[in-house]
Amino acid sequence: MFIKNLFVLLLILSLTAPLTSAQVADSSPPFLKKKRVMATYNLNNILGDESSNLQAYKYDYTLGMDQSMIKNKYKTAVSETSLQVNLLEVKDAIEVELRTAKMYGIDVFKIKYNVFGSEQYKTNFKQLLALTVKVAEDKNIDFNFCLDVFFPKNKGTRYTRDELFARVSNDLGEIYGSTRMSKKWLRNTKDEIVLFTGNTKNIISYVKLKGPKKFVKDDIRIIRTFFDDLIEKSKLNIVPVYHVQTYLSDVQDEIIKQFDAVTHSFIYLKSFEDYQKLIDKFSNSNVKFFPHLYLNYMPNSFISKKNGKRVYVTKNRPIDETYLMANTPAGTKKFRALLEMSLSADVELLSLSSWNLYNLSNNLNPEIHNGYALSSLLSYYINQWNEKENKVEEEMTYVAFRNLYPDEIGERDKFTIKTKKDNYKGEAMIEVVTLLKSPAEVYVNNKLVGSAKKGISDFYIKKNGETKINVRIKRDGKKIIDFTSPKTFTGHKYRYDPLMYITSSIDHKKSIEMSDIVLNSELSSMGVRFLLSNETKALWKMAAQTYFIANRNAIIQYGDNPPEYLKIRDKNYEKYKLQIKKILNEFEYNIWVDLENDRMNEKGIEEDLIEPNNALKGYNILE
Repeated sequence: MFIKNLFVLLLILSLTAPLTSAQVADSSPPFLKKKRVMATYNLNNILGDESSNLQAYKYDYTLGMDQSMIKNKYKTAVSETSLQVNLLEVKDAIEVELRTAKMYGIDVFKIKYNVFGSEQYKTNFKQLLALTVKVAEDKNIDFNFCLDVFFPKNKGTRYTRDELFARVSNDLGEIYGSTRMSKKWLRNTKDEIVLFTGNTKNIISYVKLKGPKKFVKDDIRIIRTFFDDLIEKSKLNIVPVYHVQTYLSDVQDEIIKQFDAVTHSFIYLKSFEDYQKLIDKFSNSNVKFFPHLYLNYMPNSFISKKNGKRVYVTKNRPIDETYLMANTPAGTKKFRALLEMSLSADVELLSLSSWNLYNLSNNLNPEIHNGYALSSLLSYYINQWNEKENKVEEEMTYVAFRNLYPDEIGERDKFTIKTKKDNYKGEAMIEVVTLLKSPAEVYVNNKLVGSAKKGISDFYIKKNGETKINVRIKRDGKKIIDFTSPKTFTGHKYRYDPLMYITSSIDHKKSIEMSDIVLNSELSSMGVRFLLSNETKALWKMAAQTYFIANRNAIIQYGDNPPEYLKIRDKNYEKYKLQIKKILNEFEYNIWVDLENDRMNEKGIEEDLIEPNNALKGYNILE
């Protein structure tokens, strides 16, 4: 009888086990109304007249700058938008950013805000953010925004908890209020505004002014109380996302108890195993986990060879006495692996490190180094995430490499870059990646390197002398792609350009699509100013796109040789002006030339405005 009863009991348990699992799975309702892709956005890195800082990321101030003139940062990034037109009206510039991001698959901008920035910084921030939200509303662009409130450490116990609370409460009230609590703010299913919090744990440094500074699980409850007070006392309808920066298991357990959603720090990207443990721990506890992935992080601060500290370049400290520290592998393998790991079915929001943080060459927004390959790469993984049958929207191939020989890394006698791992193998290789709808054979420089499978495949060839890279893809004996990278691998010949170049077979097509967005905005203004007909607008657009593509090809190939590139650019500009002269009468043409000269000389906002008190340089939490 006992055996029979035991058998019945086991049968009941076996039948109810799937139901129990289903109940557990269903116990975590959706956090967001739909899946979203988010990228960090710098309000000032736009092409918009007085509100722009993009002047700092034009060729003349980055890759084209004479090394003897460099004092602060070593920048080589050049935004593609800066090759299109000089400046746009600020509303037009904002619209261009939103529409370009949508083309890339981004539908949320996360905007970092420093609560201890200067008053000038805060005023500029609030005005430009309100205008950005309004443009999305007025132009009916399907886009959302969310704040990432950055909490710097309370050094020297300078502020109290009450002072921090007052600042955050007032600032958030003003920011949300200036947009009339717009529906464009990213909200959860309860209609609460999602609030990201950079360095969340630093809140405790405003509470524990004395005593031990060790971070413990009880501190999480204190931080939770801070946000509860914001919601109750300040009447802010927000839901905070905790920024996880600890391996301590008991602290993580308390975060799970106190917060509904978390994101993570860059530190977890150093180890795939630790990252997977983090994903599993929070996801299995029904806490929404928002993966935060970086792209091509490349620090640009000068490091002294003598003491290893950050320094400025001066007459007494020439550039050859410094180096850059490179953290980024030479290819895209790690980024692809992280996307594969991160986009599981239960993830509702993917957070990408940057849309336009050009200062660290950490951006999705097309720039001469990264082009449009990442756009297709991202689309593939998003389609996989959304369980679409056709993951590859357009077959393509791309080539990725840093334009340096392995022995040029760590050179002692001149300015150079160093990697954290000696003799990193990826530095000796050129990466070739394919995105295909069905298998095919891949040839690089007429040599068969292997068969590519459906989806993504990668191949690697050694850097060996100056190399023009041609990729041909054949299927059933028929050539389907024939792509020659416009960037020849040369190694360092003229100046160090440590960023990774990614050129693809879709770059030209995508550049034209992006150019359409920019030039439609530009010609809308020009059409009113000079009463252009549709026919003359079309002629102007054709001339402008020809000028842009010619400059784009030249800068990729010769950008690290400023005299050569500038000579080509000047010739291209003269040809462009001749085309515009045919469209306008003499009086109008002279007005246009004066306008162009004014816009070329426009410096935009001062850089220290968006780097208040050196607390949030470039809106980047790593600095």
